Amino acid sequence: MSPEPSLEEQKPQVPRDSGSLGGCTHKVVLLLDGREAREKWGSFAPPAKWKKLARTCACHVFAEVGWRQKSCFVISLSSDEKITELNREYRGKDGPTNVLSFPSYNFSAPMVVAEDFAEPAAALRNDYMGLGDIYLAFETIFMEASEYGISFLDHVSHLFVHSLLHLLGFDHVRPEDEEVMEALEVNMLGKIGVANPYD
Repeated sequence: MSPEPSLEEQKPQVPRDSGSLGGCTHKVVLLLDGREAREKWGSFAPPAKWKKLARTCACHVFAEVGWRQKSCFVISLSSDEKITELNREYRGKDGPTNVLSFPSYNFSAPMVVAEDFAEPAAALRNDYMGLGDIYLAFETIFMEASEYGISFLDHVSHLFVHSLLHLLGFDHVRPEDEEVMEALEVNMLGKIGVANPYD
């Protein structure tokens, strides 16, 4: 069994912002879920840099799909242990997964890009719409990045984009929906310098 790359070998320079989204006003609430998660995620980058990367991904996602409402969302940088609990409680599945998305709204993707889409005033807080919560499992993501031969940063960036699309109503249950979602992901990741994760 080959040894995993050390954290120093994997440590990225984050984030990479295109500089073209200066007017982006969306907000990210970043949580480090427990001491162990704080140590592991923090060994790669400080919280402010993870938050900036998440916001950069979000601004690209929202611009790409035509989402105009000022929005906020919560990202929890977590662990396999926490994700396993959530996976069992909300999906009835045992074991961890790399990311879980919990949308605040049950709308379909076509609604998101419709120009006449309007949210009830009650859904807004300080003029920001809360889209939901995203949980990421450090150990699973690190293991997958090592197996795929890609950087930890690139894999996290992909999962940020992927999970944000879920918050906006996109899914990959049907093959045709999967194609749409993957094409969006590849396009948006390319804008922040991340290679096609499906190649």
